[in-house]
Amino acid sequence: MSDTDDSQVIDTLGLSDKTRASYNKNADLCRRLAAATRLVALDDRKDVAAMLAQIASKVTVDAHVAQLATYVAEKKIDKVRIDAALKFAGAHKKDDKLDLAALDTACGVGVVVSEADITAAVAAALEKQKAEITELRYHFNIGKLFGPVMSSLKWADGGVVRSAAEKQLAALLGPRTAEDDKPRAKSKSKGEPKKKGGGKKGGAVKEAAEAGVTSAADEGHEFPAPSANAAGNTPALLKAHLAVTGGRVMTRFPPEPNGYLHIGHAKAMFLDFGYGAKLGECVLRYDDTNPEAESQEYIDSILDSVHWMGHKPARITYSSDYFHTLHALAIKLIKRGKAYVCHQTGAESSECRRTRTDSPWRDRPIDENLRLFDEMRRGLWAEGEAWLRMKIDMQSDNPCMRDPCAYRIKFHHHPRTGDEWAIYPSYDFTHCLVDSLENITHSLCTLEFDIRRPAYYWLIDALDMYRPLVWEFSRLEFADRVTLPDDDASGAERDWFLYTTLSKRRLLAAVNSGKARGWDDPRMPTLNGLRRRGFTAAAINGLIEAIGVTRAVQRIPFRRLEQQLRVDLDPSAPRRMAVLRPLKLVISNFDDVKLREVTLPNHPLHAERGSRTLPFTRTLFIEASDFREVDSKDFYGLAPGKEVGLRHAGNVTCSEVQRDADGRVVALVGTLDEHKKNKTKGHLHWVPDPELAGGASRRAEVRLYEWLFHVCEPVPEVTNKTKAADVEAAAAAAKAADEARAAKAADNADGHDENDDDGGGAEQRASIESEEVLTDAIVETSVGTTPFTHFQFERVGYFVVDPDTDGERLVLNRATTLKESSAKKGMKK
Repeated sequence: MSDTDDSQVIDTLGLSDKTRASYNKNADLCRRLAAATRLVALDDRKDVAAMLAQIASKVTVDAHVAQLATYVAEKKIDKVRIDAALKFAGAHKKDDKLDLAALDTACGVGVVVSEADITAAVAAALEKQKAEITELRYHFNIGKLFGPVMSSLKWADGGVVRSAAEKQLAALLGPRTAEDDKPRAKSKSKGEPKKKGGGKKGGAVKEAAEAGVTSAADEGHEFPAPSANAAGNTPALLKAHLAVTGGRVMTRFPPEPNGYLHIGHAKAMFLDFGYGAKLGECVLRYDDTNPEAESQEYIDSILDSVHWMGHKPARITYSSDYFHTLHALAIKLIKRGKAYVCHQTGAESSECRRTRTDSPWRDRPIDENLRLFDEMRRGLWAEGEAWLRMKIDMQSDNPCMRDPCAYRIKFHHHPRTGDEWAIYPSYDFTHCLVDSLENITHSLCTLEFDIRRPAYYWLIDALDMYRPLVWEFSRLEFADRVTLPDDDASGAERDWFLYTTLSKRRLLAAVNSGKARGWDDPRMPTLNGLRRRGFTAAAINGLIEAIGVTRAVQRIPFRRLEQQLRVDLDPSAPRRMAVLRPLKLVISNFDDVKLREVTLPNHPLHAERGSRTLPFTRTLFIEASDFREVDSKDFYGLAPGKEVGLRHAGNVTCSEVQRDADGRVVALVGTLDEHKKNKTKGHLHWVPDPELAGGASRRAEVRLYEWLFHVCEPVPEVTNKTKAADVEAAAAAAKAADEARAAKAADNADGHDENDDDGGGAEQRASIESEEVLTDAIVETSVGTTPFTHFQFERVGYFVVDPDTDGERLVLNRATTLKESSAKKGMKK
């Protein structure tokens, strides 16, 4: 069929004149779109035009185009599932045809999310944030409800979710009042005197301090004041900058909304918000230049994590706020002969960078570059067929200076700008320019950006713009030293550094594959996962404050964060008793003793917090590990014929061991001495039988966690004579790995670096037992059912109520164990 016929077929989609003309001028796009359109009934075409256009733009395998268009025609793929379908096709470009069964799974084909499901999920999300909603009323950011809902109902229609959220908010809050329509009052008026230890945005510091955050401004002694002009601006540029900022410090926290924040981001927040908020202000800026990987869910989750960590942005901006300005600056760069349109593939450009060979299009005329860039802007080139490069220095020893990407084509819906743009700026083009446009004084980045600093300043200078001061700090890495089998065939063991994986790419893969139950899985190192596991913002910030923010390589054992959590929770967590692996203990002389109830303090060091009573029943439960059939001197638990203490309830002597048909111990029988005539070595915790305790104890599901997976790296052998040299070599190796990551990003024609690779030749090892679920635990009922409530279970550890808890099931996560010495001390007490 002729091109004219294809054009006529496309006309049936009802596209705008501008969009239609763009497709008609690109033969391949036109052919693919026409082929996809023919598979859809004529009456349905206008309703699905946008999806067909996305398929034709993103999918280059004709058979895949036909399969996806057929799914659209059969209504198996809708606007909720189209992104997942495109990602699936993109991951299987080498396949002749798509595996339809796998496609169904990836896109949720056949999964029905009813309006009732959405209503219930919205109600649950609203209930969790009810206090904040009631306080803020219609000033509450309704988007904060979407993340939890879309996480639990992946295939829900966003429009229906929003409608349900708005309806339930209105039902909760009632009609809007005049106060609801007024701008929200700021926590501090402009005329209020400046408080000690805070700048004009001191309210953020105060709020952070109340949340357990210590300001990182003490690190500021390493940074020159903005007026010192350490970045080397011209007098005119510095004067204009200071006129805007008044000489205050301006920092920014610039996450990409392509995933949930992890604990590594907590260190960046600590420095950015701590330093900026105390001496000026810190901006939360979403680096939203890669629409293919971004979503509103990620945007909402980032803001929620920032607030949870105790930080308050002075304002919230987006790189997309500056898309028109950045486009104009790109044109200006082209006119100055410092940018050109290139048609090399990613492999071709990577090879040219490696050999330091110029692109064949490096010296094309300025007018031609302007015309081609305009065609890119109007969608006349397919993805990967053309991209704008900065014309820096292909002979540079720094790979990031070898003509990096400035703009690339992406036919993808943007969460904020919609379908306005067919081209998007790269990280290397956007980051420095928006820093300058926002008058950032201190651009604080992790060390892998050190190699990109020359390109950062080159672009700013090429456009005669203000230069922020760039300072890099080391990333936060958790690395525990463990002994594991070597990789060779010898089977010998050696020491390894076991890194907690912070790669968003790998974390996303874990979520998409089902290995993780979402971004807030307690086995994930995301802030949401850590919070659900039971860690607190104060503990995380406390650790970062303790280790400091420096350029030195920091490998922190995870146990240090656990210890910081104990320090945070010990003074505040109420004490309760719980048995994770229960073993029945029957008191044979129960009728002869008077003890029927014990009184326990809610906190042993804080009498003002009161006490609680617990029934002492004929049948009790103790930890199975607190009994051994063969006693030993170093064992403080129960054994046949041995007397031990029961916490708050006297002594018990084991008189009988009961077994099942297979010979396993199923119950113990003992006699109670309620007067404690003998001194015992150990005191065991216990809980009353739920069937006899009158509601004072209940069954619970308890989850014990390790990280989902790690990355292993051999530990070099170190001797006393070579220790200093090895430390220096390790630092150099870490820097080299960071530079390799940056160089790898520079070799990517797409030009977008997520900066989340684990680097090097490190070996990934999945945790064999990352989760252990105990379904028969017994706890005091007084732990309640409120999610994120912390408790210390005596002699066991710190636990938190999990959001999976409902009216019928209580779920608890172990945040961390007690110190070994504390547990032993508890038995001796």
